[in-house]
Amino acid sequence: MKVRTFTSSSPYVCRWLVAMSLALTVSVHVSAQCTLVCNNLVQISLDQDCEEEILPDMILEGGGCPNGVLQVQAKINNIWVPSSGNFVATSANINQTIQVRVRDLVSGNMCWGYIHVEDKLAPQLSCQDITLSCAITTYTPAYLFDELGIDAAYPEVEENCSSTTQTYIDTWYDLTCNGTINGLSGISAYVKRVWTVVDASGNIATCTQYIYFERRNVGDVIFPADITISCENPNSAPSETGVPYVSDFGQQFPVFPANTFCELNATYTDQYLPICDGTYKILRTWTIYDWCAPVSPNPPFSNPVYHIQLIKIEDDVAPEVECPEDITVGTNPNDCERDLNLPDVIITDNCSRIASIEAQWEANGIGYNLFGTLSNFPGNNLWTPDTLGVLGVAQNLPIGTTQMTYIVTDDCGNSTVCTFNITVEDDTPPSVACTQVTKVALGVDGMTFVNATTFNQGSYDNCSPIFFKVRRMDANGCQPVDKFFDQVKFCCEDIGDTITVILRVYDVPVPTGPVDLDFEEWHANDCMVQVLVEDKIKPTCSAPANVTVSCQAFDPSLWAYGTATATDNCCLDTVITTVNYNLFDTVCNKGTITRTFRAVDCDDQFTLCTQRIVVTYNQNYWIKFPNDVIVTQCDGTGNYGTPVFNNAQDCELLGVSYEDQIFTVVPDACFKIERTWTIINWCTYDPNKGCTEVPNPNPNATANSPQNLPGPIVSPLGTPAPWNPTNIPLA
Repeated sequence: MKVRTFTSSSPYVCRWLVAMSLALTVSVHVSAQCTLVCNNLVQISLDQDCEEEILPDMILEGGGCPNGVLQVQAKINNIWVPSSGNFVATSANINQTIQVRVRDLVSGNMCWGYIHVEDKLAPQLSCQDITLSCAITTYTPAYLFDELGIDAAYPEVEENCSSTTQTYIDTWYDLTCNGTINGLSGISAYVKRVWTVVDASGNIATCTQYIYFERRNVGDVIFPADITISCENPNSAPSETGVPYVSDFGQQFPVFPANTFCELNATYTDQYLPICDGTYKILRTWTIYDWCAPVSPNPPFSNPVYHIQLIKIEDDVAPEVECPEDITVGTNPNDCERDLNLPDVIITDNCSRIASIEAQWEANGIGYNLFGTLSNFPGNNLWTPDTLGVLGVAQNLPIGTTQMTYIVTDDCGNSTVCTFNITVEDDTPPSVACTQVTKVALGVDGMTFVNATTFNQGSYDNCSPIFFKVRRMDANGCQPVDKFFDQVKFCCEDIGDTITVILRVYDVPVPTGPVDLDFEEWHANDCMVQVLVEDKIKPTCSAPANVTVSCQAFDPSLWAYGTATATDNCCLDTVITTVNYNLFDTVCNKGTITRTFRAVDCDDQFTLCTQRIVVTYNQNYWIKFPNDVIVTQCDGTGNYGTPVFNNAQDCELLGVSYEDQIFTVVPDACFKIERTWTIINWCTYDPNKGCTEVPNPNPNATANSPQNLPGPIVSPLGTPAPWNPTNIPLA
């Protein structure tokens, strides 16, 4: 196998060699049929498999053991091994003297001796010649193997037992242009490398390897490419910008300076071409001459060969500018613009001088520019490539934010753009004028909101539109005082009071809704308004519905006919009720009752509402006169029954009287009383009309006489029993 280290571990296999000494050892006879005699010392040389089985014949000398079964064992670490089969010597036993024995497994007879194990085979080497480019000047085995990937850098070593040590000796030979070596031409030089390999037992092997450095001509040379390098600390030496080279094994091997084995000479000359302050070009002319070729100007066999490499030392880096921070300024004293002396800036450049500085901005859709000057500045280190850019005054910068752009250009045309913002603010608060004293009236919901603009009386700002907020000065439950609002609120708590209101005027936009007290306070001004809060809305009064009721159903307490409801936007004090009976007959319960309700608020404002209760009269009472009566006992009380009324208690005022006519001479009785009842309804009585007579025949003193009638019932036709009429209804 090929070995790339200094050791070998894969030997070939060969047979054994034995060297025996003259000393003999005779074993004790256990059986007369088996005689064993062992050599006292036998030398064992391992073969290329680095192991050897020790056979009985190697150890025995003379004698015999007919029909015996012999085994060779070795005493290793005081133990006879192996238990079966013969002992095998290996690389582990090299240079050891080992006691062995041969025994007959049948009779048990045995003899002893010693073996000495050695490795006497030298390593086997195979060297392979190598051809390199003459531009390759490093040719150590490690470089050839590790860097160039040449497997033949080391010899192939085959060793049977141990590792090896490899060394070599080089002899350098230079050849003339027409010289040859080993039949090879076109060789600039060669190295004769003699390898020596020694194994662990001191066995030595050698081989010779040739390394040929093949000649290269001008056509094999590759020139460096054009290159651009920075002007800052430029290094245009060939070591930085590139040199001619030969390409082999995927690598570049320079031919400049002349430290190769090639017969090539490389030189160059430079021509400088200035472009700008920090940029220039170098025309580098390379000349390659082949000492082994004739001079010729004609391609393709030109000798020498010329090549121009363009080296550009370039300033392609823009200047560095310490850009100003964003700034905020106020307006000019008398207008809404600002004339601003623009900030100076320090400018540095790596190679070139600064050519110009310019400021550009836009105002109201129009572009402006201003060219500055370059100047020194106090404390400037003149050895440092920096300068001061001075712009001057930018006129008429408007209110708001203007983006200012500085453009700085060096001598080679590299520009840096620096941008910052200039904010011009109206830092004069607006002039404020407001109503001094005013009144407000609350609405039906007990409150009112007054816009902040209502209190304005000519406030203004020189530069900006104005915006308004308002708040109360003193706190109560009506509205908080820790914010400014779009409207100020007045409520019932304020009635009759003069409330101080603060109007705040801004010259910057303000958001809709409440804002904090310190919101843009540097852009605001205040004035105060005295507001008298009044309640001019009377309470509402809602009377119960008018009622028509019959006299029978009339409730004299009037409770059943409801009461008024009243509301007020802020405070209801009381509701007062008065009753007018001028159109009502309180005796007969008929006519119209008028109830007047007076709703009064806490500011003594009132509202009236009325209800009419109409009580109708319907004559609908019934009368049952007393029955005719026969008195069988003396009764001087005169109480012989009275008329009975139905439905007469609510609507009627009845007057009842009677007049008696006594008859003392009557048949079948002591005397007769004829009682005439007179009933007057004073609610319908008309003296110009007569009374209705209810006749009754003369009574008879005889009991059960048909002339003695029940008292007649006077009622409307159709009245059911027991009040069904027995006579015509009263008219």
